[in-house]
Amino acid sequence: MLRPIHKSSTVRRIAAVAAGLAAAAGPITPAYASGAIQCGDVITADVTLGADLFCSGDGLIVGAGDLIIDLHGHTIHGSGTGFGIRYADASAPHVDADVVNGTITGFTVGIGLAEGDTDVLIKYVRLIGNGSGITGSLLNGVEVRGGEIRGGPVAMAADASTGVVIASVRIADGVVSPFNGSQSWVIKGCVFANASIDFAEANNSIVRNSRFTGTPIVVFQSNRITLLDNDLVDSPVRYSSGFGGVIRGNRLSGSVGGVNFDQSSGTTTVQVERNTFRGTRIGVQVVRDALVEIEDMTVSYNVFDGNLAAGVFVQALAGPSGPFTIHDNKVTRNGFASGGLTDRNGRPVNDGLHTALPVGSGVVVARNDTAANADFGIEALPVGSVVDGGGNRSTANPSGCAGVVCI
Repeated sequence: MLRPIHKSSTVRRIAAVAAGLAAAAGPITPAYASGAIQCGDVITADVTLGADLFCSGDGLIVGAGDLIIDLHGHTIHGSGTGFGIRYADASAPHVDADVVNGTITGFTVGIGLAEGDTDVLIKYVRLIGNGSGITGSLLNGVEVRGGEIRGGPVAMAADASTGVVIASVRIADGVVSPFNGSQSWVIKGCVFANASIDFAEANNSIVRNSRFTGTPIVVFQSNRITLLDNDLVDSPVRYSSGFGGVIRGNRLSGSVGGVNFDQSSGTTTVQVERNTFRGTRIGVQVVRDALVEIEDMTVSYNVFDGNLAAGVFVQALAGPSGPFTIHDNKVTRNGFASGGLTDRNGRPVNDGLHTALPVGSGVVVARNDTAANADFGIEALPVGSVVDGGGNRSTANPSGCAGVVCI
């Protein structure tokens, strides 16, 4: 089905062309006649595809900016090599050169943007069975809206790229990778299946209002990454390091879900708040040799319900270098299928909140409401390993609380 184009600059351009032609009472025609478009053509003005293309190398080559390639519901087929649509380096950067309404399949790269391309819209395009869906470097303001990317190991990868928007796209099988200084990415309203998002040295970006199935989100040396109001099923968040992280309002479920703070290669400051964890193995897990690289972490106002081993599990040989507070969480019915998990001291991890920290770690545990967990509501041993911030509650936990006082 053909879709409308809603990019303001493109709409203005089409309107101006239409106004100019209306006086002549003639039809609006593309710059290239549909039947004349062939594989390998260099496109320098608006085109509309009139039929499918079957290409042994590159499909179409973008040689200018300020144009639309309208696939018009057709497909550009590749033979396993080349680019479906290649933005030529010789004419880069391209500004406002858009691709809409069709399918690209069977290429090494579906759409290969050139270095520095700006204000490019890729809308209602299906990128199916390409080695990489979309690639580029030093991009600015590229938008991918609607459509689908699946069937290849890379959905979209771009380094040092700013202001990339991926909205309402279905993505399966491949990785979305902002890396090497990328920033200000927005991923919203998307559906991911058996894919992944990898932030690697990428900053100031947000993933929100999206649904994930079997799709990890990895944060590695990336600052101010926000995960907001997403549904994550069997889709763990693997958080290595970064300043100013926020994980808020998400719903995480499935036995391989949860938020896992792996061994860090840098300082971590992050807030994990107002999320719901149901049926994960461990809701929030912080298991490191030492917590020294954690300078500021808060786990607060979350719901941990029915997780297999624990709602929260924190273990380390040394405490954090800054504040680490676990407070005001609701922790119920966790630990009934722990699979024999034990902490470094050999104690079973089958509780609502379980810590294995050295005496004097400085981690604060306060105002958590625990109920009907398999063993302890809170097990924070040895005594003195955490700071009892008060206000913790225990209801119908067989072993009550240890290491903090529960009312």
